[in-house]
Amino acid sequence: MIRLFVLIFFTACLVFAENPGFSFSGWGWITMGQVKRSEFTNIISNVNFDEKPLGDIQAGMMLTAPVFSRSTCRVHVKSSFVFPVANISMGVENAEPLQKSFSISLLEASIQTYWDISDNDSIEIRFGYFPVKYNPEAVNLGEYLFRSNAYPPLLVSGFEIADKMTLAGIHTGYRNHTSSGCYKADLFFNTETDLYPTMDLSLSALISYTTPESFIDFSAGISFFHMIPFDKNRIKPANNGTYTTLSASFVDSVTGDTTDYTFRGTKATARITLDPKVFIGSGILGENDLKLYAEVAVLGIKNYPGWYNNRKERIPIMIGFNLPAFKLLDVLAAEVEYYPMPYQNSFQFMWKSNSPVPYFNTYAGIDYYSDWSRKTDDDWKWSLYASKKIKSLRISGQIASDHTSRASYVPAGKKVYTEVCPRTKDFYYVLRCGFFF
Repeated sequence: MIRLFVLIFFTACLVFAENPGFSFSGWGWITMGQVKRSEFTNIISNVNFDEKPLGDIQAGMMLTAPVFSRSTCRVHVKSSFVFPVANISMGVENAEPLQKSFSISLLEASIQTYWDISDNDSIEIRFGYFPVKYNPEAVNLGEYLFRSNAYPPLLVSGFEIADKMTLAGIHTGYRNHTSSGCYKADLFFNTETDLYPTMDLSLSALISYTTPESFIDFSAGISFFHMIPFDKNRIKPANNGTYTTLSASFVDSVTGDTTDYTFRGTKATARITLDPKVFIGSGILGENDLKLYAEVAVLGIKNYPGWYNNRKERIPIMIGFNLPAFKLLDVLAAEVEYYPMPYQNSFQFMWKSNSPVPYFNTYAGIDYYSDWSRKTDDDWKWSLYASKKIKSLRISGQIASDHTSRASYVPAGKKVYTEVCPRTKDFYYVLRCGFFF
């Protein structure tokens, strides 16, 4: 069935690309790298990533077609070969887990419409499955409004995925361009496709302002995450024991009061970019050089007794700076993040146990008072990214300790959601060579 779909899609691309108004584009790349240091626990379901290679081969095709006078339809499909990481030692495992895995995924299927309501004002509407990026400078860390969870307050990042967050729903945007700057307002109403509980409805809003000549670019946003649940028992699993294999409540040992945790939460974020080239001129500097940017978020505004009683532990802060590359590189970005959440940044309990409590390296006897221990060796994350495009060829690379998940590099049957780099001192490097047409 998948092969038939791919054949039909590719055939349609070739046919429509010859017609006026239709356009067809594509890309492909190969990625190779290595994890230089990674924490390994003795939990039987974990996989050792220390000194393991990382690699994948991916390709994508996009068909863009006009619909009526103001609308554009896009369909973007990606295929991937990923080389899993597996432990092969002492004859315990054979080499089968190292076979490459193949998958096809949808990156976009949307229709977009524009209206110019005056010389300075326009409205945009997008419907379907579409990418979202509101922090234009972030290359790895940040983008917290959509690349995060509320309870538990978890983050997502990784090599060249900062502009690949996708939403399924509807987006309405308003733009106002005047001599005093550019004003924007965006509203998103989407169904959850990436995080449990899936199919819940969320409402998010962003407001933005850019000064003339773009010296300051600022935005702030709020997301009512899982605002309308598809299944009320899933959003607060302690209400029904059949929905979770792990405790989803907190019992106060003094008062005896019980708090049932929920996946629903309100997230807020703000970010800013400063570009001093407005005053000193570009000269030998590249378009992105010297830009200083930062982002802060609150992942779950409301406090709950027990696991989530301190809001400060749910506030990530990211600062980035585009180092001067003097047009030799398109981007040379250094990013650092401080996030004092005292638990592991892992979606393990969310997917394995349908539970909104933080992850620990055991499923047995989770109790706030006896088993809770603060994890502080991962409070800082960092990333150094470089990229250069030469005509249709792009070469990029990254060395980082970030929130890349092990899930996509683990064979079927061994799925784990802990990070490749669980500690600040853990890191990996990757290099990628890609082409575009």
